[in-house]
Amino acid sequence: MFTLFIIFFSNAGYCQDRISIELGMDKTWSYKPFLVNGPLESQSSNACSTFGVSYLTKMNKHLYIGGKAYYESYSFSYDRISYVNNIGLFGGGFDSTYGTHINFKASYLFLAPVFDIGLGRRQVLHIYAMPAMGVLLNGHQSLRVYQTLNSVTQSDVTGNTTQDIYRLIFRFNVGLVQHINLNNNWHLTFNESVGAVNVLSDEKGTNGVPLKPNYYTLQAGLMKKYHRRQH
Repeated sequence: MFTLFIIFFSNAGYCQDRISIELGMDKTWSYKPFLVNGPLESQSSNACSTFGVSYLTKMNKHLYIGGKAYYESYSFSYDRISYVNNIGLFGGGFDSTYGTHINFKASYLFLAPVFDIGLGRRQVLHIYAMPAMGVLLNGHQSLRVYQTLNSVTQSDVTGNTTQDIYRLIFRFNVGLVQHINLNNNWHLTFNESVGAVNVLSDEKGTNGVPLKPNYYTLQAGLMKKYHRRQH
């Protein structure tokens, strides 16, 4: 990926470049499983700030290639609860609950190549793909594991598992950008994307739960288009 960056930023053979700065928010969506008999899973999150700077070079009429450096934060909680009911032959038995609760908060710096395609004659809309590598800047993770038997607490342990957060992660984004002309050289941009990250933390710190959230991002920005003399 870094080889692509070197190629993109050292390429002076094309005459049109674009530099953008964007600010916005990202958030993971809550979900529940479709299988009724499986464990009950739920996830909630807080909206977090994100910002970045990108550079694109025009390769042909519609294709732009470049790179982006951006900052992103994640803040969410995750619950997995399993219920076990064992009813005896004469009405006895037990009712057990096994629960896992995870709080996760971390910030990352990402570097990514960007592949952008302008749509239509005026190219007001652009679609793009952006695989990225992220380095952990700071983070905190806690894990609570508990069990009840017939509504009586059998165990309830909470621990700090920040050391299990991965220092290097990967994310893949696809998105749509709308350009609004201010003049021939300046555009307002509105960027919305969806993306997925690989596992954020070692499963020994999450009681076997793989943390792989999907994220939705909204950004607004300012883009400068300029022409360079070809060499």
